[in-house]
Amino acid sequence: MSSPPLLVAGIAGLTRKVWLAGLGAVAMAGEGGGMLFAALVEEGEKVETQTRQVTQEKVEAVKTQWEHTVEDLRDRATDTFDGVEQLVEDRMARVLLRLGVATSEDVQELIVRIENINSNVNALLDKHRLP
Repeated sequence: MSSPPLLVAGIAGLTRKVWLAGLGAVAMAGEGGGMLFAALVEEGEKVETQTRQVTQEKVEAVKTQWEHTVEDLRDRATDTFDGVEQLVEDRMARVLLRLGVATSEDVQELIVRIENINSNVNALLDKHRLP
């Protein structure tokens, strides 16, 4: 499909030719009589209606194609960004693991162990307290 600037240029050229044909028809009608003029006006109105309809359909088709293209590009960009984000997260996790930095799971496990030790110490203190 043609790009929008080429499509617009083609439509503009066609519109100019139609306009010039209309001017020529008016000149000929002035020489040939009123009936011919009326017939040309009627035919010109039909052509104008058809041209507007075709032009509107072409504009809508181009608009729809551009909307789909933009949506596709947006989806691709989002997928690429998500992939890069996951790659960075994975590499950071590996670096932190190599450096010995605890993960959130490690910290949670330590919290549970500390709570258990604390409970055991309190139980021993309660057991050995003097009455």
